[in-house]
Amino acid sequence: MDCQTHRKALPECTIFAMSMNPKQIIGSLLAVFVLAAAAVSARAEACGTVADRAAVVQAVNTVFVAAAKDNMTLFHSVASPEFYAFDNGRQFHGDELMAQIQKLHAEGHVFVWKVTDPGVHVGCHIAWVTEINRGSVDGKPTTWLESATLKKTGGKWRVEFFNSARAAEGPPSTTPGK
Repeated sequence: MDCQTHRKALPECTIFAMSMNPKQIIGSLLAVFVLAAAAVSARAEACGTVADRAAVVQAVNTVFVAAAKDNMTLFHSVASPEFYAFDNGRQFHGDELMAQIQKLHAEGHVFVWKVTDPGVHVGCHIAWVTEINRGSVDGKPTTWLESATLKKTGGKWRVEFFNSARAAEGPPSTTPGK
């Protein structure tokens, strides 16, 4: 039977007669898709922003300020509870690195740290920094090659891991990885 001729006689013809034409269906689906995409986009977090990069560098610099001042509270403000470090050929967990620096300060040692050339790489919740630290130990110029890994938690960047090694004497290598 033909729905055009028998619209009242066939229930399926009534449903068909009330349905949309193909252009209306496509238009409606397109509208739903656009609204859904807009909602997802509005919820999406901007990652690796200029503000994130600045906050990552600030968090790493704060570790050095805290160490220079023996300020454990300041250190805790930027170090994650899972913080650990490789420094001077040893592994340190939590507050152990700060405790070692405090001990060396108490013995009269003076450290000056000046982070230069930071290379900052930022994702949504993970960042890493490589840097050259040109400072001194007890007045003797010293250079360290360092890196840090940070995690963004609750909107704040926290240092999870820190690595520091004294740079070799002499000119730096011009070959990547060497």
